Amino acid sequence: MGVLELSYQGERSDGSLLLSHDLTPVSGKNGTANRTAVKIAGSMRFLEKLRGNAAIQWYHNKSEQNDPTQADIDTQTWNFQMGISWKPNRHVIVNGNYVYTVYDNRSSGTTAYRNKLYIQLVAEHDWLE
Repeated sequence: MGVLELSYQGERSDGSLLLSHDLTPVSGKNGTANRTAVKIAGSMRFLEKLRGNAAIQWYHNKSEQNDPTQADIDTQTWNFQMGISWKPNRHVIVNGNYVYTVYDNRSSGTTAYRNKLYIQLVAEHDWLE
């Protein structure tokens, strides 16, 4: 089990690559699975108060086939995300993101697709100031 992360941070842009393999509980199932994940993400500042971001993530969950106490788990998920962030002042951030997900359950032979669009309003206050 392990994680490898490489990151870059420049004046106007940043990016990261994450590779991991771990044992994880599986949502909605009674058991655990080996999860292998890859994520590539980056963001860029377009203007002083406007920033864009994008990410691609893939992960594969697979249970041990020789364990009769666990459900058979073999899923693969792709997430594609892009968004924009606007910070009109030092106390407020407005985020807009779109996420497209492809969920492939190889055990049951089904595939599901999901589109998610959300807007987030963040208010910050430094209580220790």
